[in-house]
Amino acid sequence: MLLGESAADAKNNSRASIIDFAKENGYKTFVFTNSRFYDRAEDFFNLILRRNSDVYVKTGDGGYDENLSYWLEDALKNKNAKKLIVLHTYGSHVAVDERYPKEYSVFDDEYDNSIFYTSILLDSWIQKIKTIPDKKSALIYMSDHGLMMPPCSDSFRAGYAKTSFEVPLFIWASENNLISDVRHSLDRRAAINSASFYNLSINFLGGKLPMFIFNKTGVFNPKDVCNVQR
Repeated sequence: MLLGESAADAKNNSRASIIDFAKENGYKTFVFTNSRFYDRAEDFFNLILRRNSDVYVKTGDGGYDENLSYWLEDALKNKNAKKLIVLHTYGSHVAVDERYPKEYSVFDDEYDNSIFYTSILLDSWIQKIKTIPDKKSALIYMSDHGLMMPPCSDSFRAGYAKTSFEVPLFIWASENNLISDVRHSLDRRAAINSASFYNLSINFLGGKLPMFIFNKTGVFNPKDVCNVQR
């Protein structure tokens, strides 16, 4: 998502990330991550997040994503005219029932509760952004993957079910942000590959890359959503 291609291809091609692009174009860059480290070595993805960030903070280690809210509010106070703020959430990773405070247990399904919690957070972050007057602003939210879940599996886990590959894309923009070109570029009937997040973000940042949408996706058998043809 940050690179517009796979990690392996990005290494071989010396691909600039969205953060690299923003930094080179005069943006103050902030990265706040609540993701977990799975070993003592810093992984490739965190290196990409950190290498061109003016401010990089590890806000937690997979706790509730609301710990990112303070840092967003603090970054919004920065006086730089152009800011890119990356909030790296832990989202609905397993164990899903640990991904939200218990007061958000409003549904029978724990995954639905985690999505409800994320929705509340997104709304609160938009409200914080709205407090900055006379600024063209946007929030783009996308997940890098989903999960297998019942009845396709006996638990929530990684795998090759349809739910592992169909992920959300959500865009909010302030009223003074000229997003008509982006809106018209999105074909609501087409499936959007997560790699297109790269060009979509560059477009919002004022880049010169052409907007394009990927229509090719994994092939799903409509009779069997638990298996994906690869």
